[in-house]
Amino acid sequence: MNLVASKRGIGVSAGVRGARVSATPSGIFGHAGLPGTGLAYREKLNRRGRSRSSSGSTRRGLAGDADVTRLEVTVRLEDSGRITLVHQNGDPIPAEVQARLRTAARDQLRAVLEEHCARHNQALEALTRIQLGTPAPRATPEFTPRDFDLDQPARPAELKGSWWTLIWPPARRALAARNQARRDRYKSELGAWAAAREAFQAAESARRSRELEGVWSDLEIMTEVLADHLGRIPWPQETEVGFDLGEDSRSIAVELCLPDAEEFPCEEWSVHGNQLRILKRELGVRRKRRIYSEYIHGVALRVLGEVFARLPTAQAALVTGLVEAIDPATGRSGRVALFSVKATRGDFERINFEALESVDPAQSLALFDLRRDMSKTAILKAIEPFTVAELDASLAE
Repeated sequence: MNLVASKRGIGVSAGVRGARVSATPSGIFGHAGLPGTGLAYREKLNRRGRSRSSSGSTRRGLAGDADVTRLEVTVRLEDSGRITLVHQNGDPIPAEVQARLRTAARDQLRAVLEEHCARHNQALEALTRIQLGTPAPRATPEFTPRDFDLDQPARPAELKGSWWTLIWPPARRALAARNQARRDRYKSELGAWAAAREAFQAAESARRSRELEGVWSDLEIMTEVLADHLGRIPWPQETEVGFDLGEDSRSIAVELCLPDAEEFPCEEWSVHGNQLRILKRELGVRRKRRIYSEYIHGVALRVLGEVFARLPTAQAALVTGLVEAIDPATGRSGRVALFSVKATRGDFERINFEALESVDPAQSLALFDLRRDMSKTAILKAIEPFTVAELDASLAE
């Protein structure tokens, strides 16, 4: 949204690509066009009564005055679910303009709220889908190249002077200097871009060597490769992953520091009827527990997948999920385990990685050697986790 302030008053515009509504001191106007065609029209919406300025003079006043200033207008969502329109500096816009905009740009404002609700609800849904990125175990590691995401600088177009530049030498020299400065800046930016691309390609070459060769025998490289891939996972909630490789690289122990269930989103959002406000609906207790359960078990499944996909020598993995809790005996805070699972590469291969949409992570972990105390309604209690010695013993069997 844009706020246009000039000597004639204050105007606000809002809209989507190809259409918008403007509230100005001269009235409320609708603008529409076909993107890419140059075709557009402008129509006054509040035709009752006469304004002192014609639409043409309004257009000149808003776009032609030397003192015209454009400021971004933000839709601020209050805790109540209602919205307030504010200036870029956070101050509310005038109440009269705000009321006119709410009426004239109702559809656009509603679209903003619906998009906001969709983003919130998608973030909620993402908590139950973290396992969908789980890679299948691989006997031979694979290398996936990464894109160099820095755009090449564009060569600047030559600045063209006016007829006056052609006949007056000082103006001609000034124009030539400006064009030369632009060329020099482009050359510098292009050189920096080329150097960055070369460094990226060298790093990719080294990463390829580590991921395809070093992971077979070098514990340090194994640690580096697994940490790199785990660190690139976009965890929807703050989740820390720590691990320790066994001395012969055949086993690995992983600790997950999981978020507390109370920290999870607990509301679904929707636009309330025909009103310009968001309705926040509290999730039921059981559903909140189910979402939390799906997330923490999905994280465990995702981490197991990364282990068996990135480390070809790893044959068994121990994953323990920990949360901060208060010990009722001492009143002190400490970490307790909610689950602890031992899985072998052979066990993990039982999962159909082509149909992860149909996989329930909580049930998948039950395919392995699992310690967990969870009720049918997803209430989790603290357990005694497996030890590294028990993990090593399972390899000896």
